[in-house]
Amino acid sequence: MTSATPYDNLFHYSEIDSTQDQARRLLADPATAHVRIVLADFQTSGRGREGRRWCAPAKSSLLATLVVRMTDFSLDCSRWLSFAAGIAALQMLEEIVGRPLPIGFRWPNDLICEKKKLAGILIELIPTPPTAEPDQAADASSQAPPFTALVGVGINLQLTPSQNDPTIKAISLKEVFEVAGISPPPELRSPTEMARRLLSPMEAEMERVRQTGVSDLIQRWRRRDQSNGFSYQSQSAGKIITGRACGVSPGGALQIQTAEGEIFTTWSASHLPTDPLSRSERVQFSGNVF
Repeated sequence: MTSATPYDNLFHYSEIDSTQDQARRLLADPATAHVRIVLADFQTSGRGREGRRWCAPAKSSLLATLVVRMTDFSLDCSRWLSFAAGIAALQMLEEIVGRPLPIGFRWPNDLICEKKKLAGILIELIPTPPTAEPDQAADASSQAPPFTALVGVGINLQLTPSQNDPTIKAISLKEVFEVAGISPPPELRSPTEMARRLLSPMEAEMERVRQTGVSDLIQRWRRRDQSNGFSYQSQSAGKIITGRACGVSPGGALQIQTAEGEIFTTWSASHLPTDPLSRSERVQFSGNVF
């Protein structure tokens, strides 16, 4: 691990094992417990959902972890935090560009364009360390113990053909701009600036959930949902269920339709690397739907 370049509450590393793991270490140290963002140019042990390895060439991606205090929420927030982070990431991109982008969501934690993965989100909940600053610590009388969310965000900024593994079906932000027919603004060439710009909409989403509830969040996420047609695998009553996504419930759970026509609703499913059902049209957005 290389040493960090600290910018107030942002810690930037040229190389690190994992921004998620480093965030834990920084939070445990009273001298760095004020951390809000951990950023890396390269991760040697990056990971995604379900422990999958997240590997990105050096300086090809935004690799960041946001530290979000969750003292006003219960532990079941893990079910919807990736929706909030996805909306925040897309808002950040569209606010910088100043117009809608042809980007949607894939359940539960991906941003996609042209059916390809642009970004992934990893949510990990940890007890708030005793080193937390007093004004950020949970109230001792709260029913659930205070905890903190580590919101890992990985966005492909630019991938060369050799880096773009066809088995992963990835797309870069550079390619998204080509699809949209626009030139990337300077802010989107700086991972540090992007990470800083991401924290504000993430905090705004958390405040909005406090004010309007989780149902409003999920409804807004569903407006940009493009999960339908992708293959998923789940388990029900000891039986493996494989099928195509056919919707997301109002509560945020995935709906899978099997080849036999049965529909299952689940919170636990893995996306399979199979092309979605044939859909040649490109998704167009005429305005901000958030």
